[in-house]
Amino acid sequence: MNQFRFSRRPDIGEKVSVSFEFFPPKTDEMEARLWDTVTRLEPLKPEFVSVTYGAGGSTRERTART
Repeated sequence: MNQFRFSRRPDIGEKVSVSFEFFPPKTDEMEARLWDTVTRLEPLKPEFVSVTYGAGGSTRERTART
């Protein structure tokens, strides 16, 4: 089992950076759900987001569009 240890406790006032990685949607329905999720996560003000490129280029068009 892995255990993580911190050298110090983070201060409550410290800025926390978050980022999100998304997989490209395979269908129009999944694309709509993705954009709904992005909208819901937007208030967290992520440093960046990324979209994973589909293996073998299978989702190339939707990756670029997203």
